[in-house]
Amino acid sequence: MKKIIFSTLFTLFLAYTCFAQTPTHKTAHKSQVTSANSIIGKVDSITLGNVTKKTKAQIVIVDDKEQKTNFMVNNNITTYDKDNNVTTLAKIAKGDTIAITKNGKNKVNSIKIIK
Repeated sequence: MKKIIFSTLFTLFLAYTCFAQTPTHKTAHKSQVTSANSIIGKVDSITLGNVTKKTKAQIVIVDDKEQKTNFMVNNNITTYDKDNNVTTLAKIAKGDTIAITKNGKNKVNSIKIIK
C-alpha cells in the first residue's frame, strides 16, 4: 500500500515539474510601452535611495520618442537581472535597457534589466 501511494505521489510530482511553464519576457531594442502597467526604456539616470535617511531611489528613462519619464522607486522592490535572478538596484547603470512594471501613475512594482 505504501509503494502505491509513494509511486502515485512521485508520478504527480514528475508530471507537475514536466508541465510547469517558465515566464517569458518580451525584449525590445527600442524603448516602448508594452502594456498599461509596463514600460521598456533606456536608463538616462539613476540615483540610489538611502534607507537610513528614508529617501527613495529615482530612475529616469528615455522612450523611443526621446521623452523622459521619472520614477520614484522604493528600496524594497524586486529587481531582476538579465537571467531572471533577483538582484539589487545598484546593478542598474546608465544606458541599460530595463522593463518597469508599475501600478498607479509612476509607482514601480518591479524592474527587469533587459540589456
